[in-house]
Amino acid sequence: MHTFEGFKWNVSLFWEIQKIKNPYLDWFFTHFYLLGKGWILIPIAVYLFLKKRNDFSIFLLAVVIETLTVQGLKHLLNQPRPGSFFNNFQPLEPVYHYSFPSGDTAMAFVIATFFWKRVNLPLKVIIAAYALFIALGRIYLGAHFPLDVVAGALIGITSTFLAERIIKRWKEN
Repeated sequence: MHTFEGFKWNVSLFWEIQKIKNPYLDWFFTHFYLLGKGWILIPIAVYLFLKKRNDFSIFLLAVVIETLTVQGLKHLLNQPRPGSFFNNFQPLEPVYHYSFPSGDTAMAFVIATFFWKRVNLPLKVIIAAYALFIALGRIYLGAHFPLDVVAGALIGITSTFLAERIIKRWKEN
């Protein structure tokens, strides 16, 4: 298997994050990561459909673009997760296939980017913290390398901007 996950800085940063492990953070990240799973899209989509119909299509398209991009790259590149890459490493979230890019991080950044210009400053802080904690948590739990979450964040941000542009042009025509 050809892998690019073994870059020195990628591995070094992964192990630096692993050094901060403690029972409190273990508890936090093993629960908080659930907010990065796909089910969180359901209440957001329902809210947008019922209350912000004009934004619903943008959000839906951003999620579709993000999902297709992430899944396409995961299957095309087939990069190992830390639990498969390192001998004697036990992740707190036992996942072993298709590490690059992080889908949970991409989705969290779709949500954060989508809502960024639609909410006030206190909520901006909350959504930024949400996306950053999902990204950090993916590394902390041992599910992803830093490169995976950076790529996931960029995919999430780009997918949202692209969806906004596509919908804007579609509505103009």
